[in-house]
Amino acid sequence: MRFLLVLFLVFQASCSGSPGDFAVPVDERLCRPRGASVTSEEIGLTRVFPEVQADSLIGMVWEPTGEGFITLDQRGVLARHDAVGSARQVILDWSDRVLDPWRPRGGESGLLGLALHPNWPQDGRAWVSAVLAKGTPEECPLLVVAELARRPDGSLDPEPTRLLLSRRNNCWRHDDGTFQSVHHGGTLHFDPRDGRLVVGLGEMNRSELAGDPSSLEGAFLAIDIDAPGGSGVPGVYAPAEVLGWGFRNPWKWSFDRETNEIWVGDVGGRRFEELGRLERGGHHGWPVFEAETCRREPCVLAPRVAPAYSYDHGDGCAVIGGYVYRGQALPDLRGVYLFSDFCNGRISGLFPDGEGGVRESLLAHTEIKISSFAQGPQGEIYVVEIGGRIHRITAWSAAEDVALPRLLSASGCLPENEDDLIAFDVLAPLWSDGAAKRRWLSIPPDSQIGIDEHGDLDFPRGTVFVKEFSFGGRPLETRLLARHEDGTWNGTSYAWRADSSDAELVAPAGETRWLEDEHLDWRFPGRQECMRCHTVAAGRTLGAELAQMHAAVGGDDPISILVDRGALEAVVVERLRAAMAFPSWFDDPADEEEMERSLGGYLHANCSFCHQPDGIARTSIDFRFFEWPHNTGVCGVDIEYGFLPVAKLLRLTPGDARRSAVWQRMRDLGEHRMPPLATERADDLATARLAVWIEGLESCPEATRPLLRASRHARRPAEPGRPLGPPH
Repeated sequence: MRFLLVLFLVFQASCSGSPGDFAVPVDERLCRPRGASVTSEEIGLTRVFPEVQADSLIGMVWEPTGEGFITLDQRGVLARHDAVGSARQVILDWSDRVLDPWRPRGGESGLLGLALHPNWPQDGRAWVSAVLAKGTPEECPLLVVAELARRPDGSLDPEPTRLLLSRRNNCWRHDDGTFQSVHHGGTLHFDPRDGRLVVGLGEMNRSELAGDPSSLEGAFLAIDIDAPGGSGVPGVYAPAEVLGWGFRNPWKWSFDRETNEIWVGDVGGRRFEELGRLERGGHHGWPVFEAETCRREPCVLAPRVAPAYSYDHGDGCAVIGGYVYRGQALPDLRGVYLFSDFCNGRISGLFPDGEGGVRESLLAHTEIKISSFAQGPQGEIYVVEIGGRIHRITAWSAAEDVALPRLLSASGCLPENEDDLIAFDVLAPLWSDGAAKRRWLSIPPDSQIGIDEHGDLDFPRGTVFVKEFSFGGRPLETRLLARHEDGTWNGTSYAWRADSSDAELVAPAGETRWLEDEHLDWRFPGRQECMRCHTVAAGRTLGAELAQMHAAVGGDDPISILVDRGALEAVVVERLRAAMAFPSWFDDPADEEEMERSLGGYLHANCSFCHQPDGIARTSIDFRFFEWPHNTGVCGVDIEYGFLPVAKLLRLTPGDARRSAVWQRMRDLGEHRMPPLATERADDLATARLAVWIEGLESCPEATRPLLRASRHARRPAEPGRPLGPPH
């Protein structure tokens, strides 16, 4: 079927936007998904070892002989599998000892790292790092690195032979009695040069110590597992050396098996994620620097080891360090460092830039939550999904890609295509720096749209959404969001010519243009950028919800059109729509209640795609409309991440907008901006209305149920007690 489609769409334009001829076939439905269902031709993922199961899979370690591998379940279980992923044997169960990451505010707890002796199984010793529940809740949790012995049946004796390290976390305490213990690091590897066991440690909420070479916080420690005696360092019970310091949270790191360099993915704080090589004896910046930004005066470190590469939180929220590729299957990637981010599922590589540095290149855009990478005996790379699945990186077949038309007019997705496109508008818009917008959608004939209890719509394969941005009546950009036959989505952008005669395909990386008339930098998003907001958790289609969709100016009700076509069930629509509809943001609120509901719709449209269970924001905030304002988790709550220079700032302070972070972030144009991408101007109307509403609050709205925490598992419904998600 795909082959026939390729023949049917005869053109030569590639995904880079290069010129080519395009011929649209005569068809009743011209606006259809075009291009690849992924954002890259570089690599693909092949699922392997389908028999592997784990609640919270955060790693796999191959045996040195290649005869099998061991999976790490963060809830405290190690399981050995043979080389084809079957014959599962639980070799360690510490589920009754580790601090369960599924507890409220669990996050970065449980079993964190595993290293087998290089001569395993002849030398049957193994080392684990784990956060133990010992001492809680009276004390903060304990991070340990423990040595375990292999028993005749192949399992590990759960009673440690000895402890190599123990360090208590300076955990965060909350008013409800819960706590968060984060920034542990915990990954373990043996140094191939000298055989010492290396552990990367997080700052454990003692950031002031992370830059101290005499401290364990934020340091890499090499431990001699066979030498007698101690270290002289409190909490380290074997001879050891600090290799480097100044890290915040090296959640995943690895050795380059060819050069023996250590590559580190250091999970950032407010703004940046960092990747780089460990320089022995060097200060790597934290807490004085985050990437190239000074956090703490005086901003002088001599010497400082800068990261090889960093990216801001517009691109993700928690870096997952990987490996330098040294396999044989993908020769073009040899020597390239592969990494990901827990919050966006992208897999990228760091390539030499020709000037002594590196540049990032997107290799694949996935819809999975990647918790770790693993390296096989032959150097091939595996991708570990927190939900329990394992994938191997393979070559992507370019034959499966269908190129994109260079011109929007050749896509069939123009307003003139009235028989195909359904015009619609939304009651609460996403702020886009004041641009006017028009919207259309196209769905295949005789298709069905799913609908859930909240009015979220699940559009069928073959759906295309079209959104046009304009200033002063002149179109500037048209974006297409399409769902392909394999169920995945992709986004593309077209920039209109100055004479408005047509729009041209924007390059895969996107571009920024200065709009002189508007005195504004306008961002035409790259392919991967579209999916940062159009997330799985948000249902991909922002704004296309039962509560939001209504008639465009001069048009018919789109929901009624879809009901008439048989795409939506009339009974379900009638039952849900009246109860869920947002107030129109463009109407002046009639009273305080209408103001409150109107703000709820606005925050839903502008914030909830990140701030909801399973969203990419690393907080407990839930800005979905049906949780507003009682169950959002903002009123009277301390800020968990980041800060603003205002005294006694809370997420939302009743009666005081100035001391409310939600208001401050909406009006900020710098590093504290929310949303942190895609806009350059503050929405004056929204900030003014929010200030009025906050100033009128005498107390916090009473919660109607316990707050749902974000889930680690994409596509699963969030449940109380599920872990927070990414490393912090």
